[in-house]
Amino acid sequence: LASTQADVARYLDAMEPALAQLCLDLVQRVLDEYDDAERIASSVRRALGEWHQSHRLRIRVAPSLERQVNERLAARPPAGVDYQVEADPQLDPTQCLLVSPVAVMDIGVEAQLDALARALHTPPRESA
Repeated sequence: LASTQADVARYLDAMEPALAQLCLDLVQRVLDEYDDAERIASSVRRALGEWHQSHRLRIRVAPSLERQVNERLAARPPAGVDYQVEADPQLDPTQCLLVSPVAVMDIGVEAQLDALARALHTPPRESA
């Protein structure tokens, strides 16, 4: 029985990276169904919905998306948040920076996928 349990544990350990990659691939496929402007606007809405500071926020996006992101946010504006969408020529269409006087946060799709990948590939913490 102990040998079988060890075999199952090894098998599951070997499957973990493949399952993590499968999850990332599925998330990427879902995200690919939306254009860059919609993905960025959605990320911004979520971030602004959690923002509880009175500072004006600057939302920095690729120049090709400035108008589209601004229009999409204006169509469904985040409540109670003062913001301005700005073009940043150093950003590509998957990137977005949320800039306040006290912090700069990368809320672009690639940054979120990278964080998810790190979380999925991190070994689980042992419970005490």
